[in-house]
Amino acid sequence: MPVEAYRAATLRTFDPATSQWSIWWIDGRNRATIDIPMRGTFEAGVGTFLCKDVFDGRNLRSLPVVADH
Repeated sequence: MPVEAYRAATLRTFDPATSQWSIWWIDGRNRATIDIPMRGTFEAGVGTFLCKDVFDGRNLRSLPVVADH
């Protein structure tokens, strides 16, 4: 995580055919790129998302869980 303050935004889309959400992160420190989206669904008020990415040459998986309230 950055130590200094920064600005960022997210773009969220919903695909009704798959009932899946996609969340893109846009980091104000690098405005020329948009990160790989996290994709997931909400069930019983809890959203589970998965993102496979590469950071500093390492493969990583992000699995955030979000409550819808």
